[in-house]
Amino acid sequence: MRKIKFAQSLSNDRGFTLLETIITFSLLVIIVLISSSSLHPFVQNNVKNCSLNALEWDNFIFKLQNDINTGIRVTRSLHRLEIEAADHSISSYEQYQQIIRRQKNGTGHDIALQNIKDLQIYPISCALLTIKVTDLKGVIYERNLNVYTSIKTS
Repeated sequence: MRKIKFAQSLSNDRGFTLLETIITFSLLVIIVLISSSSLHPFVQNNVKNCSLNALEWDNFIFKLQNDINTGIRVTRSLHRLEIEAADHSISSYEQYQQIIRRQKNGTGHDIALQNIKDLQIYPISCALLTIKVTDLKGVIYERNLNVYTSIKTS
């Protein structure tokens, strides 16, 4: 008998009233408005930081020069650089959307540099390679790198 009374008390539940739904919806709207206005400064900060950081640029050049120094062969195209190491592993640097990524043997990727618009790689001589990067604000960063092996063009 008790089970039937308990089941009947549950079946009499008619759901949410219109007033409860309106109050819940109003609270949800207030929470969304407060949270969106509090996130505005973070979004503004992110938009302002569209240029390269000097430390990031120096770190990128250091890693790239280190890979070139330990490499036995360097192959380049306008937007891609491949460096073969003594153990025959290949490190490649290429532009992918707004980043320069570094891949090892064509798998995975490390973000070597971000917030870039364009990457250009071209040789100046048989032992000198120029890396030219344009960031999202149009600022151009350029560096010459010494290459101790021959540079092949693909």
